[in-house]
Amino acid sequence: MALQELLILALQTVLLLVVPPVVIVSLAGTLMGAIQAATTVQDVASAYAVRLLATVLTLYLFFPLFSRSFMTLLEASLK
Repeated sequence: MALQELLILALQTVLLLVVPPVVIVSLAGTLMGAIQAATTVQDVASAYAVRLLATVLTLYLFFPLFSRSFMTLLEASLK
């Protein structure tokens, strides 16, 4: 495999690994912030707990996709 194709595959893999958790955690944080603003509850621990739960759930649900993409990159780099 050519170096350029390998670099493109590596970039796609990195984006696939980074974008879903960042988007979901950002949405969870925004939603929690809106709920806190509406209810005037300003508990910092609950905001962190929601973000942590969203991160763990995202990694758990997307793990098959992440591992498949990573294995594809690994196989391509070893050829």
